[in-house]
Amino acid sequence: MMVITIKGKKYNAQHIVSMDLNEGMLYVHLSTGELEKIDFEDDQEARQILNSFESVLGAVSAHTQM
Repeated sequence: MMVITIKGKKYNAQHIVSMDLNEGMLYVHLSTGELEKIDFEDDQEARQILNSFESVLGAVSAHTQM
């Protein structure tokens, strides 16, 4: 199980459906239907988390297609 920690809160990576960033607010869409809203003072920090998530997601997708 891969765990992603965002601002001290832990998420099971398998439950994260998608992430979106809008005006410093990171939206985490979970498979349970919940929507977590995480406010960032630094937009760059939120973008870094989003980019990391997308990189991991892309790597997993490429691995499963082999």
